[in-house]
Amino acid sequence: MKKFKSKTLLIISNGYPNEKGSVDCTFVKSQVDELSKYFKKIIVIVPTPYFPKILSRLGFKGYVNRLNNYNYTYKNISVFYPTYFKLPNKISYKTFYLFNSVDNLIKKEKIHFDLIHAHFTFPSGYVAAKIKKKYNKKLVVTGHGFDVYDFPFKNAFNKYKFINTLNGCDYFITVSKKNMIKANSIINVKHKSEVIPNGFSNNFKTIPQIIARKKLKLPLNKKIILHVGNYIIDIKNQINLIKAIKELLKVRDDFILYLVGSGKDELKIKQEINKLNLTKYVEIIGSKPHNEIPLWMSASNLLVLPSYFEGNPTVMFESLACGVPFIGTNVGGIKEIIISDKYGFLLKNPTDYKRLASLINKGLNKKWNKTKIINYSHNFSINKINQSILNLYYFLFFKRKE
Repeated sequence: MKKFKSKTLLIISNGYPNEKGSVDCTFVKSQVDELSKYFKKIIVIVPTPYFPKILSRLGFKGYVNRLNNYNYTYKNISVFYPTYFKLPNKISYKTFYLFNSVDNLIKKEKIHFDLIHAHFTFPSGYVAAKIKKKYNKKLVVTGHGFDVYDFPFKNAFNKYKFINTLNGCDYFITVSKKNMIKANSIINVKHKSEVIPNGFSNNFKTIPQIIARKKLKLPLNKKIILHVGNYIIDIKNQINLIKAIKELLKVRDDFILYLVGSGKDELKIKQEINKLNLTKYVEIIGSKPHNEIPLWMSASNLLVLPSYFEGNPTVMFESLACGVPFIGTNVGGIKEIIISDKYGFLLKNPTDYKRLASLINKGLNKKWNKTKIINYSHNFSINKINQSILNLYYFLFFKRKE
């Protein structure tokens, strides 16, 4: 792919880790880091909604997230967080301000680019389609999860924006076959689309369990169950996971569950743990740097993610890369990856905490073949996934011109 060495790739994404290494859309950063080897430069633009506090006092709900992010550069990658005024949903759904924030940044910084890749169909993909049209560049859009299976089905206006995004791009990628079926139920993109799952970064390698536990100061004599995800109970389903732990105590007590993450429902999760008297068996760890997650996974016996909704969760691939079996619900693209009980188990109903407890117990008792799990994970390494993306870029940028 030497032809890209003189080119600049523009990434527009709903999120991207800040300079301190937050866990915001780390799967996008993993892809960008690997792609940077092939491009002269990569520009990452993360439009960030700004909502004045005075409007919050008037009763409107808005956004204050990520406003502490600052532009930064590393390697040949420059990251920008332009803010835009986000009108309250009660007033307007317009994206005029969002487009202006991206376009004004491009003009202010005199950014020249050759190809655009947007992550998430909305709002980034929708805005990227307008940028493509204005600057006459090729555009690839990746749909990850809620932006495909949920957003376009909420109302007619969302559906309209979804259709505009997919009509406006040159190629559409999504991370699971299930997502693709959802997209094609709204607009036929079969002629310009492909399923390419998320990949795990090169940082995710197995570490001997005892070494990982000693580094993290975790008990050596316990089975460790790990959950990594945002503390959002109506998506990640931590409440039923905690109930499953209560059920598991009926048959064994040689384990501890660690919840790694952060989010709006942390207090509710703590209350459920206290209500069920599980403080000895469930511990809230909070957010951890992304480069520390391989340690937590390697220290564990199982990774459990009983979500109500998913696209194709990156933590699943990361867990497998560390040789740790994965237990997840039969949602999104999970069943397309956990195709055998050699790699983990599937839970059909996310509300069935008794069945979840049974699967966790089965997983803790099973003698897993770590080598087989790791070898299988190689199919989803960021190097392999990005090769598919580079082939697509090459086709769009060069083949169609020849």
